[in-house]
Amino acid sequence: MVLVVELASYSLSDFLRYVTLTTGEEAGNLTEAVLSRMFDSYVEDKLLLAEARTRNISLEGDEPKGDEGVKDESGAAGAASGLEDDEMMQLQSDRLLIKKWTGLLVAGLAADPEEIASYYSEKKREFLKPARVSVSQILLATQEKAIQALDMVKDASNSRFREVARLMSVGVEADKGGAMGVFELGQLPSEMESVIFALQEGEVSQVVESSYGFHIFRVDKKFAPELISEEEATREIKSRIRDRKIQDHLSAHIAELKERMNWTSYTQNLSFTYVRNGNE
Repeated sequence: MVLVVELASYSLSDFLRYVTLTTGEEAGNLTEAVLSRMFDSYVEDKLLLAEARTRNISLEGDEPKGDEGVKDESGAAGAASGLEDDEMMQLQSDRLLIKKWTGLLVAGLAADPEEIASYYSEKKREFLKPARVSVSQILLATQEKAIQALDMVKDASNSRFREVARLMSVGVEADKGGAMGVFELGQLPSEMESVIFALQEGEVSQVVESSYGFHIFRVDKKFAPELISEEEATREIKSRIRDRKIQDHLSAHIAELKERMNWTSYTQNLSFTYVRNGNE
């Protein structure tokens, strides 16, 4: 026995089944630290499960049915682990009951307009779009062909660059006139970025060699850093605030359950050395 919650007791094999269903891995493939944090989660799940049952929360037809229900939640984990169907069904039913109860606990949590405005004001830096560039390229297999192409486009118009890209480039974007898209620093290989971000709008680079071949870049447009408006950021802010409220609410609720409910964990009976959470 590794855990007792109220009148329910759970064995080591119960916990190991939980590990297998959750990760798709046997416990022996995981580190002691990972298994320890999973045991912490297991305890919290069983506390929530006990409370859900005490409050007569039911699935009301939401239980997984047959193979379809098993596969919906765990994918290949159950099949790969060799768990029996009835074991899988019970684990799934418990998870669905916990999910339903926690959903009821956090129902109605949302961000109000004042919280959204305050969040945006305090964290504007997070909504600053960095400088970006719209880039096109001509990619050639040899340096000789690249130099030939550069002579054709270095002082040419945008339309001429597109034409040469369609005719000569071996890049996947050749049929789009070489248009690669819009990028910010960190999204392209460093040897390319150092050249691209040094170019002026409409300027064509010298030949740049990489593992892909020989490139000629053109900066089609430069975008200065831009602050996303509060209106544009509202949806993301609402999601962040609600996620934080849910996490805080559930953490406080679980702490209250640990104080109120009768439960004992027997970590000495686990098949690994339990590592205490450093945050405790």
